[in-house]
Amino acid sequence: MNEFRHNMDCSGIQFEDDICRAYSAEKELYMEVLFLARKLHDLLKKNSPMSEVIELLRKKKELMERIDYLESSISDQKEMYRSSTAGSDRIAQAIDELSKLVEEILAIERENELLFATANTRSSFSGSAIYTPEIAVSRYMADSRGEDA
Repeated sequence: MNEFRHNMDCSGIQFEDDICRAYSAEKELYMEVLFLARKLHDLLKKNSPMSEVIELLRKKKELMERIDYLESSISDQKEMYRSSTAGSDRIAQAIDELSKLVEEILAIERENELLFATANTRSSFSGSAIYTPEIAVSRYMADSRGEDA
């Protein structure tokens, strides 16, 4: 994970600077999301109370909303970049770094989905589950994406 810790180079043309700054801030937020995904993984493995899981999902949703805000704040600059004829190694590197980080998060999230579904299935056989496994996974996915269930 050390590859995600170094700062992205942000110098040059203005829209490149804006995009690099935003992507650098996004990287920090995604690192927090990664931390929460790992923590959620541990909670699910321990079959922790649902209130703890929900609290982590709320924190993740807040981080994702901040990332969405950053993305929307540079939409004009990104459009300028897309319509320009010159490429930017700095922006390409920043996107590559973000992509690797997001891929790592998604891999952990897939594991979390399976853990959540299995934990809920075990509970449903004991008669203590409120939801069927399908409903529980659907709610978990909606919460993890920041959607209202």
